[in-house]
Amino acid sequence: MKITQDRFEFYIGDYVWEVVCLPPHDTRLLKDGEHCWGLTDFDNYTIFLDKNMTSQKLNETLMHELTHVYLRSTTTSISTEKEFCDFVARWGGMIMHIKQWFFEECVDMEE
Repeated sequence: MKITQDRFEFYIGDYVWEVVCLPPHDTRLLKDGEHCWGLTDFDNYTIFLDKNMTSQKLNETLMHELTHVYLRSTTTSISTEKEFCDFVARWGGMIMHIKQWFFEECVDMEE
């Protein structure tokens, strides 16, 4: 697997979000001095991803960061199992769609 495109844009409502793939030593992948596979910058509508992940780790990390984005973008508060299930039922398909679109546009699975 190889990431072939370092930038990808998608919309949530009126906001343009960007996924930016970075080399692992980039400081934008640090939180509290620790390296992260992915981080979301809510102020700048950007998800940063380490471009040196396996396809499985990339899949999990992007889903994780997109879930953060949708939780914040929809001002959803989840404190019960029912609220979690409602969130997944309402937004899970869109999160999966954006993740799949990213893979189609930016990832070569043959490499």
